[in-house]
Amino acid sequence: MPTKPTKSIETLESAYRDVAIMAANLYTEVGKVAAKRPESGISELTLLRTNVAITSVKELLRDESDPFIDQIGLFVPAGDLPEYRDAGLVLSELTAALERMRVRHGWFRLR
Repeated sequence: MPTKPTKSIETLESAYRDVAIMAANLYTEVGKVAAKRPESGISELTLLRTNVAITSVKELLRDESDPFIDQIGLFVPAGDLPEYRDAGLVLSELTAALERMRVRHGWFRLR
C-alpha cells in the first residue's frame, strides 16, 4: 500500500501559522464574551467558526502524536447552542495542542 506523502516542513510551518493565528484570534474574541456572559449560548456564526477551528487543528495535527486532540469533537448545531464558556474551553484546548506542536518542532512564537 503506498504511503501518503508527508508535508514539507516549510509547508507544515506555514499551515501551522495560519491555523494558530485563526484559533488564537477566535479564542480571544470568544473569551471577551465568555468573561461577561459565560452561560450565554454562542451565536451560529461562532459555532461555525469554532467548528472550522476544530477541523483545521485536527487536520493539521493528523500526523502528530498529540495525546489529547482526538478527545475534541465538533459542536453539533442542533437544539440549544453551546455556552461561551464551553467554546472557550475547547478553543483553549486547541491553542494548547498547537503550542505543543510548536514546541515539538522548535518553531518560534507567533506573537
